[in-house]
Amino acid sequence: MIFAIGFNLAKAKVIENILEDYKIDQVHIHQFDCIPSVFPACINKNVPYVSFVHTGIEGIYNWFEEQYFDYKGMFTLFFKNASKIICITEEAKKENQKRYEIPDYKYLIINNSIKFSEDIINNNNVLDKVEKFLIISRLDEEKRSSLINAINIFERYSTKHPEASLTIVGDGSIKEDIIKKCENIIGKVTFLGKRTDIYNIILANDIVIGLDRCILEAIVLKRLSIVSGYNDIKEMVVPENIEIFAKENFSGRKMPNRTIDFIIEELEQLNPKKINQIVQQNFEFAYKNLNLDKNIYIYEGEAPEYQLDIKEYLKLEEYLVEKMNKKEQQINIKFNEIKKQQEDLLQKNKDTIDILNSKVNEYKQLYENEKSQNEKIVVKIRKKIYSVYRKLLKNNSNK
Repeated sequence: MIFAIGFNLAKAKVIENILEDYKIDQVHIHQFDCIPSVFPACINKNVPYVSFVHTGIEGIYNWFEEQYFDYKGMFTLFFKNASKIICITEEAKKENQKRYEIPDYKYLIINNSIKFSEDIINNNNVLDKVEKFLIISRLDEEKRSSLINAINIFERYSTKHPEASLTIVGDGSIKEDIIKKCENIIGKVTFLGKRTDIYNIILANDIVIGLDRCILEAIVLKRLSIVSGYNDIKEMVVPENIEIFAKENFSGRKMPNRTIDFIIEELEQLNPKKINQIVQQNFEFAYKNLNLDKNIYIYEGEAPEYQLDIKEYLKLEEYLVEKMNKKEQQINIKFNEIKKQQEDLLQKNKDTIDILNSKVNEYKQLYENEKSQNEKIVVKIRKKIYSVYRKLLKNNSNK
């Protein structure tokens, strides 16, 4: 058994070897997908780990628990055994703490941060107008409202500024819907699909409309940005509101809803001096508060509060293995039932085919017999005709 419900024990063994070979003394686990392999490896090797809760997406825990067997049990032990739980927002912390009843000292809030490379720090490409709009997003259902909001903003702006253009980066399940949404601005919009050179694309544009990480990337590259909101439109990120936006990972939560008219008025009031002031002050805030070099948590010391609950982990592991074994037994029983039905059906079909072949052979023999009899009758008839014909010829000759 190498895979017990949620635990991937094969991968866990590989990670255990890495922990041992490189003498790793702490592990940072950033994705829930890593729990089935990294968590048991840390437990088995008694290596402390830090859990990162990057997401603030409502219902994410429920999704994992519904998709995988007993993920709830793994979540509970995973977070309780973490030496620290790093959350990107206060709301993410509250949700986690409420669900798993973990003491407050285990938590630390570190807003989503970014690496300030030399290229970013030395970027002095100053804007003087708002002409090139950019949307960066997965084109999936949960982003639909955000994407439509962004496109509507651009469409309204472009009616007053026909020189404006829109670039959309990303791909996903609703791409065709988004293309259809852009029918009225088809000559002004360009779809780039999936790309990895995001920084270069942002630098080639003036303003980014979107959510979360792409807003932060626009800020550090000294570009204007508008948070389009998960449901309702928010507003432009400016020095007066950037701290509130940053605390909620630029999702727009806790910010007032705005209309397209409000956004257009914000854009119309911009001039080169104001644009430069906004992007420069936004950059300075991000450099001071969202700089990855300053926001790295390293666990130090023996951490007396950190105790691995090995017994509970083993109980969970035994439970999951037992549950998986029962599941395998059920699958095997079902498989054998289906296999028996298949064999019975094949045998039944074989018997039916044999009967049909026998009938065919029987009718074939009857046909051959009938054909033979008919041929004999034809011969007799012909002989009779020939006999009569000869008599007629003979009588005629005597006359």
